[in-house]
Amino acid sequence: MNRLRHTRGFTLLELLVVIALMGVVSTLGLRLFFEMTESWRMVRERVDLDAVAAGIFDDIGKSFDAIVPPRLSGLSLKGIDHVVQDDARFWGQPLNSDILEFPVLVPTSGTATRCVLVRYYVGRDAAAGDTLQRSLRDFGVSADKAASAEVAKYVVRFEAEYLAPDGQWLAAWDRP
Repeated sequence: MNRLRHTRGFTLLELLVVIALMGVVSTLGLRLFFEMTESWRMVRERVDLDAVAAGIFDDIGKSFDAIVPPRLSGLSLKGIDHVVQDDARFWGQPLNSDILEFPVLVPTSGTATRCVLVRYYVGRDAAAGDTLQRSLRDFGVSADKAASAEVAKYVVRFEAEYLAPDGQWLAAWDRP
């Protein structure tokens, strides 16, 4: 009698093919996972930077809301085009560190207000890092004696341009 032989299980060749296919699929899956993780990290960084930029623009916008016209203050907006040749931290690249200054009304006690000059500029400090600074000072007080506050950390470059009445963009502004 010839008995049929029933095989149970898999042959060695079948197991090797399955292991090889699982290796290829898991390699592709891991690569896709790491690419998605990197893309997500980049999106998260961009959203964080956008939030910081929105905060900066909001802060400067609040200052512009309180601006005092030149006919009342005797001073107008002043924009200084300032380029800094930085040290080796940025490979010696020239960095724009413009200064934006204009008169604003700030509240004092109760409903009283006073007119001061607000100045936005990049504070360069190798130890603490570069920051966008805002200083408030009374008229006639030197800019280096003004109290300043940090608007945003890690701001390396600040550049302001001004649209003249003739439609030209200017790097500096010194007129009403």
